[in-house]
Amino acid sequence: MQTVTIAVLDALGREVYRVRKTDMGLSETALSLGRIPGGIYLLRVTSDSDVLLHQQKITIRD
Repeated sequence: MQTVTIAVLDALGREVYRVRKTDMGLSETALSLGRIPGGIYLLRVTSDSDVLLHQQKITIRD
């Protein structure tokens, strides 16, 4: 069973959102980002052992 951490970072590298998910496999997951102000952010998905699995720029609109 693999646990991944999904984190959203602002332009200054501060973590503004974090959630841990267990046994995701190749599934999709919804993130509750409604309280985060609009802007450009970095989405990072890492494994238990801090291996970067995915990283991408995202835009949150107000």
